[in-house]
Amino acid sequence: MHFQQQNMLWGLLLLAIPLFIHLFQFHQTKIIFFPGVFRLTQQLQQSRRQKKTEHLLVLLFRCLGIVCLVFAFAMPSCTDTNSSNKAQLNRIVVLFDNGLSMNVRNEEGLIMEQARNQLRDMLGALNEESKVMLLTQDPLLLKQWTSPSQLISIIDTLNVVDQQVQWNDWLTQVDGISKELAAEPISAVVFSDAQTSFLGDIPLVPQNKAIDWHFVQFDLEPNPGLSQGIQTGNLSIDSAWYVTQWEGNNQGNELVARIANYSDAELDASVSLRSEGYTLQVRSITLLPRAVRDVVFILPSNKLHQPLQLQLEPDAFAYDNTLMIHPIADWSMQVGIIGSHPAFDAFFLAQPLLKKYPIGFPMKEVELGQCQALVMIGNPVLGVSDQGKLSQFMSDGKTVIQVLKDVTVSNELHTVIGNIRGKWNATPQRIAMGGLSHPLFENIFSGSLSDKTQLPSIEGYFELQDLSDFESVLQLEGGQSLFINRTQGSGSYWLWLSDFSKGSQNLLNSSWFLPIFTQVIASKAIGDRSLYGIMHSKSLMALPADIDFDERAASLSAKGELHLVDLQQNASGQKAMYIGPEPTKPGYYYLKSPKMSDSILLAFNHTRSESDLRSIENWPKGFDGISGRWKHLQSKSLKSILDNDALNVLWRLFIWAAAFFFALEVALLVYREKIKRKELPQP
Repeated sequence: MHFQQQNMLWGLLLLAIPLFIHLFQFHQTKIIFFPGVFRLTQQLQQSRRQKKTEHLLVLLFRCLGIVCLVFAFAMPSCTDTNSSNKAQLNRIVVLFDNGLSMNVRNEEGLIMEQARNQLRDMLGALNEESKVMLLTQDPLLLKQWTSPSQLISIIDTLNVVDQQVQWNDWLTQVDGISKELAAEPISAVVFSDAQTSFLGDIPLVPQNKAIDWHFVQFDLEPNPGLSQGIQTGNLSIDSAWYVTQWEGNNQGNELVARIANYSDAELDASVSLRSEGYTLQVRSITLLPRAVRDVVFILPSNKLHQPLQLQLEPDAFAYDNTLMIHPIADWSMQVGIIGSHPAFDAFFLAQPLLKKYPIGFPMKEVELGQCQALVMIGNPVLGVSDQGKLSQFMSDGKTVIQVLKDVTVSNELHTVIGNIRGKWNATPQRIAMGGLSHPLFENIFSGSLSDKTQLPSIEGYFELQDLSDFESVLQLEGGQSLFINRTQGSGSYWLWLSDFSKGSQNLLNSSWFLPIFTQVIASKAIGDRSLYGIMHSKSLMALPADIDFDERAASLSAKGELHLVDLQQNASGQKAMYIGPEPTKPGYYYLKSPKMSDSILLAFNHTRSESDLRSIENWPKGFDGISGRWKHLQSKSLKSILDNDALNVLWRLFIWAAAFFFALEVALLVYREKIKRKELPQP
């Protein structure tokens, strides 16, 4: 056994106090002989010896109590003192979830402040020789071992940030740290609100037995109450998009905002559309618990040239109440179309930003050059010249999509890239929902999908013999491919394997047809020119195409802050801005490059990943196989969070021993007092 706080052993000098008291009480007495009282003298001597024994026992118990108390405060440990100094140091990894959801209040106050205080208390109780590493939601934070006091000095600098890591990322990092230490035992302490977005879809289970995991959970409440008239619960502007109407007297542009209620109670919402500080329109709605609703704003065409702002009234989580929308002055694109079908006639009427441009045979390079995408309806046999032109069209970074107009009885399809073999299958099947989680669709369907989502059925499809050159994007529930993709140069070729005359009728009559084919046809244009700019560290953000710039750095300014940014342009003329770690706040920004005479006003947002303010209750308890190593701790009790087991047992043993000896001393003193009272003469 050795002591981690050896300075506390100076407390053993306190043993001089009971020794001094003992010596002071036992002073020399003078003996006077008196005849005839021999028996009385014997009784007095026996009583004196008994009292001397009692005094010695009191002294012994008092000294043992002081010794045990001093040993307890000296932090005894049973670890091997002959091991290396490195092994003697406690290794603690602190995983501090400072995501935006930690900026919510519960009954105890602001969660972020509670977490800071708990972490500060924990570090203050650690031995200064301990080595601590801090991991947060900021992946750029320098990861290094430091002392508890050094880490305490930076706790107040921790602010809420965009959620950039999940539980699985942290678990992988801690496993890597453990391997670097050659499986040296370490402790990992997680401070988090256990939000659904933090855990991800399938959280990994800790398996490394060299890591002792602890979890401090700060539960998010479904309806945290706030003062000052702010509404409880959480409403969010999840997304927004433009729809243009060209029928009858309803000509104009619609801006549709999707509002979600992430609370367990019915909430009223007021949504306003603003432009450069002025309110253009206001809509009021009521949302049921966990409901999603689309709010429509009618806009004149000139408003598309201005950055706009969607604003919700304040609630318990203000982060997702604002959506800044880019100007999209020339967002339209020319789409060439070969053949015809009523479904695509209606498609282009509903999407006037996609301009239809009919193309016939033989194809002309001038006409193809004016198009950013091409739709081919049917199964025509293409000549060598037309195939070469379409191959060059895709090599230039553009998209070609081919759909079958009628059922084919042939075992071959005539495609843009040549004939492919297979057979027709008339077995009806539903479209599988899994394909809609493809990265191509993640921004348009993520809020619409659930276990109860029903997708339309397909009555017939062409089953390919070989899919080795294609990526299967949409599948049927039986696993057969329905929509396939192949990269051609820097462009892509898409093939819909069902016919539009009968097999795909359920899809054409549903609400899924328009967004699926819009996303595929316009993926190159819309994917790189987002409706609203997303700010994220070290990312490219799409810009409106009317920005003119050269190779020199451009400036991005707002509210007195100036940032230098890099502007880039790919081979297709699509332009983007490399933001880097700045700016850090959403809002309006002025962009100007050395080649531009005037600044362009843009609107930027933060990323959106933490709107659903729900905690998984005691979620670590659901991990099988680690119940003996995982300690789920309430946020209010952190006194012994990192106590070594051997240290904890010895510390408690000496505390109880001190209490036992002091109790014996008190009992003996009480006993002596009773005996003394009996010896006194009774009146």
